[in-house]
Amino acid sequence: MAGQRRIVIDVTSTANTDLNTGIQRVVRRIVEHADEVGKELGVSCIPVQLVRGRLIAAPKVAGKPSWDDRLFGSLGRSFHGGRERLRKRLRAISPNVGESADRFGRRLRKLLYPKSLAAGTEMAYWSARGRRVDLTSDDVLLALDATWVLKYPEFYRMVRSRGCRISQVIYDLIPVTHPEFFETRLSETFVEWLRHALTMADEFRAISATVRDQLRQLRHVEPRLMTDGVSSALRDEDIHAFPLGADLQADDRPATARESLSRAFDGGEPVFCNVGTIEPRKNHVLLLDAMDDYWKAGGRGRLVLAGRIGWKCRDLETRLRSHAEAGRRLFWLDDATDEEVRYLYRRSRALVYPSIVEGYGLPIIEALHQGTEVLASDTPIHREVGGDRVSYFALGRTDELVARLGEYASTPKDPRRTSGFRVPTWKESCRGLLEGVLRSAERARDGARTTERERRRAA
Repeated sequence: MAGQRRIVIDVTSTANTDLNTGIQRVVRRIVEHADEVGKELGVSCIPVQLVRGRLIAAPKVAGKPSWDDRLFGSLGRSFHGGRERLRKRLRAISPNVGESADRFGRRLRKLLYPKSLAAGTEMAYWSARGRRVDLTSDDVLLALDATWVLKYPEFYRMVRSRGCRISQVIYDLIPVTHPEFFETRLSETFVEWLRHALTMADEFRAISATVRDQLRQLRHVEPRLMTDGVSSALRDEDIHAFPLGADLQADDRPATARESLSRAFDGGEPVFCNVGTIEPRKNHVLLLDAMDDYWKAGGRGRLVLAGRIGWKCRDLETRLRSHAEAGRRLFWLDDATDEEVRYLYRRSRALVYPSIVEGYGLPIIEALHQGTEVLASDTPIHREVGGDRVSYFALGRTDELVARLGEYASTPKDPRRTSGFRVPTWKESCRGLLEGVLRSAERARDGARTTERERRRAA
């Protein structure tokens, strides 16, 4: 019976972090509504995490992380970050010194904290927080989280050994198409994971039609995604898309902000904003170049960046912190709250989003949702999410962006660009995802029944 079926949702990566952006935000919001939507669809939804080869229920992953999750997440990041910084410094002195330190550290860990003790401690901790979940052949495993950070061959084999169907969510293909934006190890890990997932998953659910179409094409032409030169047996109709939601409220409640942000709006000059992690693919270099040219030409306006520092952007970080306009016409918040982002959207003349490549481009949706106009780079994904409501400029054309900044700074907001814009709620997003997963599972089950009947007739 459909009511007895379960969708078991992997949230392993998110359950081990206090982050609430990007993939983690999607995971938390989908899980937040999964129980209610599941009941409406006649299916039980169970969030789980993989711990030492076992699936443990993870009921606390929805909403904001608990205080102990935040504490342990912070301690873990501090430890691993400090260890990596020490490694880099030692390797800078001498590669041999760095390697010797690594070997000594591994031996010391094995002596003081052997794997058997680590495994027992970890299992005891997580088992106390959630019950064990055993898969059956009637279940669907929805791989919603960043599966590539797991020991994924073991993970997929374990799921497959239970006869369980796998529905894999895919957020983007950037490590495949643009590996230059990532550390080599990360992009290689992602590519290897995706190749493996293409052979193990029954279907993929992409967060945009652009990513869906990219995957349909790349799996046939990208050698790194093939096994022995042969692409996976998945059909194009096994690769779907579902809509994401947005959770910045577009209501009349006043949004508040710290003094350093509200000061950016003093004086009456138009303010342009950019929201998102500071990293190379977001193209902040082009944005800063355009603003510098705009200011040199006498342009009026300010720029506010809201985003934490990412990777491979040390020079950009230095440029931001030492910029001549820092604190005057250039402002940067690396820890903006949702409330402050809402404040920023509502008061800005426009969001400027010059990103080179995205899986979705959520800030475009959020800005339009808040009634803020958008200037964005002309890419397929931006066209998909922004449509004709967004003003586009060519990638790499600083002069084109400068001209658009001048146009927007000299004209008032045009409410026609954003009026009537509607974004799906997270509940609607969750429903779209779960309904699609269930439909595919039912079709597969019906197909298996038909095949079995035909086999019996032939016998």
